[in-house]
Amino acid sequence: MSHSFASRSLRHETRALLESLGNSPSSVAGSLATLGITGAQRDPGSCVIAGFLSAIVGAERRVERIEVFRRVVVVTRRSPARWTIVKLPETVRLFVAAFDSGLYPSLVRGSERHAEEPVPGAS
Repeated sequence: MSHSFASRSLRHETRALLESLGNSPSSVAGSLATLGITGAQRDPGSCVIAGFLSAIVGAERRVERIEVFRRVVVVTRRSPARWTIVKLPETVRLFVAAFDSGLYPSLVRGSERHAEEPVPGAS
C-alpha cells in the first residue's frame, strides 16, 4: 500500500468518524456522552474529540498520536513519521469551541456531573 493511499484512507476514515458524531454541537456532545468519552479542555492531545478518535483510529498500529486543533485533526503515523491532516466538519468544530469554553462540563475528564445536563440556550 502506498503512503499516499494510506494517508487518503486514514483521512477518509477519520472524517467519516467525525461526521458520524452528529449534525449539531449538542448531538456531538450527546454521542460522546453516550460513549462515555471525556477529555481535557484546550488540550489538543487530550480533548474529548482526540479521546474519541484515539479509541478507534488510534487503535491501529500505524497511528502514533492524534491532536485536535480549532479547525483540523492532525494524525501522526508511526515510521516513517508522517502527518495526516483532516479538516473538522463544521458541527465538530463548533462543538470543540463550545467544549473548550465550558459549555459541556460533563464531558470534561474528572467532572463530577454525570447526569443529563441541559443544552445551553435550550429550555
